[in-house]
Amino acid sequence: MKRFAVWVGGILMLLLAGFFLFGGGATEQKQPDNLPWDTKLTPEGHTEVFHLSIGQVTLREMIEHFHHFPEIALFTSENKAPRLEAYFGKRRLGIFEARLIAEMDADESQMQQFVDTSIDREAQASGAWKYTLSEDSVKQINEQKVRYLVYMPIADYKADIVVKRFGEPVDKFVINETGEIWFYPNKGLAILLDNDGKDVVHYSSSGLFDALRERLIAESTIEAEK
Repeated sequence: MKRFAVWVGGILMLLLAGFFLFGGGATEQKQPDNLPWDTKLTPEGHTEVFHLSIGQVTLREMIEHFHHFPEIALFTSENKAPRLEAYFGKRRLGIFEARLIAEMDADESQMQQFVDTSIDREAQASGAWKYTLSEDSVKQINEQKVRYLVYMPIADYKADIVVKRFGEPVDKFVINETGEIWFYPNKGLAILLDNDGKDVVHYSSSGLFDALRERLIAESTIEAEK
């Protein structure tokens, strides 16, 4: 019986020590700092989001950051400029899931080189062509910078939630009765809001934001006319 009392006393002493060392109140949960609206524009004009500096980070650095190898492909279309993309699939960032695409920085001559040395070509439902690139091309692309980051949330974004989290946009472009594009040039951010649940967030460096804005408006106008 005495040994039992000593054992209970020891447990109580440990509990009291823990109370005074760590506090008796509820512990605060650490807030995630990699949410889609946690953006910052650096003095150099790069948009920082998800601990990545868009316009500065290379694909290799992004691969190391997410510990994931993306599917790299080049897309060509009659109505769109060639696009070099690294698809990271569905990722959990903070408390949310989204599909991620890194659009790579490459000029026209590089794009043509990648097409010429591609190992396969596949027609897409949209009418575009998807090129599977050679191993040498992929190695080269790994060292190139990310031009834009495309974030496609699994959750449906409502306008009031976007205003609450991202703030009021500087400018809006109305596509049709179901879709709008909201522009935040001071954040390097453009958001496509679609009532059908196909919301897309684009992150850009400040130097490339105007080009992104023009492209999004032009492409959405073409799609709306179909």
